[in-house]
Amino acid sequence: MRVELLLCCLTDWAAVIAAAGTAASAVTFGASVLNGLLGGSGYSVACTVEVENWTKYPLIYPESYINGGIIQAPPVVVRPGQREQFVAHKTGNTATGTYGTASWLISSTGKRAVVMWSCPYSFDLHSNELGVGLTDKGVTQHKDWFQ
Repeated sequence: MRVELLLCCLTDWAAVIAAAGTAASAVTFGASVLNGLLGGSGYSVACTVEVENWTKYPLIYPESYINGGIIQAPPVVVRPGQREQFVAHKTGNTATGTYGTASWLISSTGKRAVVMWSCPYSFDLHSNELGVGLTDKGVTQHKDWFQ
């Protein structure tokens, strides 16, 4: 599973849609993308989450909680106008997937951008899930956000 998350603080959605045509030239790849982390993980279940920062605020102090699986490449700082990624995969020799949360402090705002992912081993009972949220000012990372 590959997921892309776009963090944008525009409220004028017409402007967002208009800007989409120039997005490829406006956002630069960060080190995590340039290092080729999208390559095969060698696991049957892997999840890559890309985060594009279209705000004027750096996304700093990344935190992650893995509830299932392993984080192969952890979340990193995402500067304005950059795209970064993190990679998680299932635990070897198990019939499980990967799921957890990652968050970043939105610089001087005191708020955190939060991503929840779930990539199951089998689609018989479960499906891929992605959740995105924004905390109130002063709310810190919590290990139970996934539940």
